[in-house]
Amino acid sequence: MRKKDNILTSIKALISIIINLRLFNNQLTKIDFEKELNSNRQLASSSEEEKQKFFKRLKKQTMNRGKLLRKKLLLSILWIILGLFISLIIKLLTIFDISIFLNQLLHKIPVNIYLGIASVIIFSIATLGRLGWEGQSWKNDTVYEQLDNRIFWILYLCGTILGCLAILL
Repeated sequence: MRKKDNILTSIKALISIIINLRLFNNQLTKIDFEKELNSNRQLASSSEEEKQKFFKRLKKQTMNRGKLLRKKLLLSILWIILGLFISLIIKLLTIFDISIFLNQLLHKIPVNIYLGIASVIIFSIATLGRLGWEGQSWKNDTVYEQLDNRIFWILYLCGTILGCLAILL
C-alpha cells in the first residue's frame, strides 16, 4: 500500500482541514513529493537544489489544495442549509396556522422523515463536493484528492444507509 493510500494519511489530511492546514502540511507534501520522485525521472535525476525548489512549490500547492477542499466542503454544507431554510419558509408560507405546523413538526413527524431528510443532506453534500475544484492535479492522486474521494464514498454509504432505513422503518 502506498503511503498516500494509507488511512492514517487521510486522517492527517482531514485533521489538517478541520483544525489547521499547517499541522501536517510538511508530512503530506513529503508523501506527494516521494510519489513524484518515483514517477518523474527528470525530477529524480535533477540536482538537490532543483528538488528543493520543486518541494517548495509542491508544499504551497498542497496547502492550496487543502484550502480548496475545506472551502468546497463548507460551501456544500452552507448550500444545503440554505436549501433547507428555503424549504421551511415555503412550508411556513403555505400553512395558515403556524401553531398547527409547529405541533406537527415537534410531535407527529415519523422517524423515517428525519432519516430521509438526513439521507438527502448527506447525498447532497457528497455530490456538491464532487463537482470538481480548481486545485485538482492531472492524475487526481494527491493526498487531498484521495481524502476527497474517501469523504465522498463514506458520505454516500451513510446516505444510502439512512435512505434505506427511512424506507424500511
